[in-house]
Amino acid sequence: MLIKSSITLGMGLLLALMMLLTTGCPQLDQGTPPDPIDYANAVITLERTPCYGPCPVYDVTIYGDGTVVYEGYSNVAVTGTQTTQISPNDVKNLVDEFFAIDFFSLEDEYTANITDLPETYTSITVNGETKRIRDYSGAPWELMNLEHTIDLVAGTAQWVVG
Repeated sequence: MLIKSSITLGMGLLLALMMLLTTGCPQLDQGTPPDPIDYANAVITLERTPCYGPCPVYDVTIYGDGTVVYEGYSNVAVTGTQTTQISPNDVKNLVDEFFAIDFFSLEDEYTANITDLPETYTSITVNGETKRIRDYSGAPWELMNLEHTIDLVAGTAQWVVG
């Protein structure tokens, strides 16, 4: 009887923990993209700023036609301006990712009362609307993942780390 009670209690705790884990963290609603989306004239930017250490300082701009313009400033393998081309379909997928995380509804800045961190600025202009977000600390996972995705799609690693 004691073993059966312990198992029942253990299962109840496990179920409560599962419910807490799946409902405890709010999920971002997916944004509804405008119809139609003017992918050809979209502009996406990512800017990484200095910190009190060797943080890479650069910005990258991705245009709807697939043009990528990188500007390296410090703590990067390549300083100065570099350009490359990605497919317009990659740009389309990236723009769609902004709408998937409901970027236009996110806060304009995420910050905390701490020092020494770099800032990341992310922006998009699409269909005549622009949204720019400052990420210093405390940004939602979806935004941090988008920042990383922009770097991947733009191929900034070839200039940042060499």
